[in-house]
Amino acid sequence: MAAFTTWTALKQQLLSDFASGMHAQKSYECDGTKITFRDFSEFKDMLLFVEQRAALESSRPPARRTYAGQGGRGC
Repeated sequence: MAAFTTWTALKQQLLSDFASGMHAQKSYECDGTKITFRDFSEFKDMLLFVEQRAALESSRPPARRTYAGQGGRGC
């Protein structure tokens, strides 16, 4: 069972498992929820969902930093 870290990591794990044929009867844990696939249709639906979430995850703008000013000038 693979533990969830990021959507991108889960996507890579799903693709790797599919390539190796390990996707059948494979279970995953995502945010505390255990998911077990019974057939390829379920796996495919989950992969499409995870691909969308991974795309959103990687398209987030970087966090903006806030810098403190120098205080009152010209006293």
